[in-house]
Amino acid sequence: MLDSNILIYFFKNAGAVRSHMAQRKDTEIKLCTPVLWELLTGAFKSQDPRSQMTRLGALKSRFDVLPFDLAAAEQAAKARAHLERQGIPIGPVDTMIAGIALSQNLTVVTRNTREFERVPGLQAENWFD
Repeated sequence: MLDSNILIYFFKNAGAVRSHMAQRKDTEIKLCTPVLWELLTGAFKSQDPRSQMTRLGALKSRFDVLPFDLAAAEQAAKARAHLERQGIPIGPVDTMIAGIALSQNLTVVTRNTREFERVPGLQAENWFD
C-alpha cells in the first residue's frame, strides 16, 4: 500500500519508484483514503489544481483504494495507544495508514520507513532507494 511520499516521487519520476511499480501488477498495489486525502489537499493548494486532480483520477482508476473502516480504526487506535505509551507516537494520518495496512495485512511502501516501523507488526518498504 503506497504512502503519499511514494506517489509524489512517482509523479516526479524520482528515485526507483517507477521501476518498483513496473515490477508489480496493478492489482498488487493499493492506495488508501488517508493518502488520497493528503494528495487531494496538496492538489487543491497547488498552482494547477485541475491537472493535479486529473493525475489523481488516473491513480484512483488504476489502483484499488482501501477505506479507513472499522477494522482499520481499531488497528490504528491500538497502534496509537501503544506508541503514545512508549513516548514515540507518529502523526494521526500515518496512524490511520498503518491501521489500514495492519487490518489488510499489507506492507506500507514509504520513504519514511523509520516512522512506520515503530508500529508493532507493521511492515514497511522503501521503493525510493
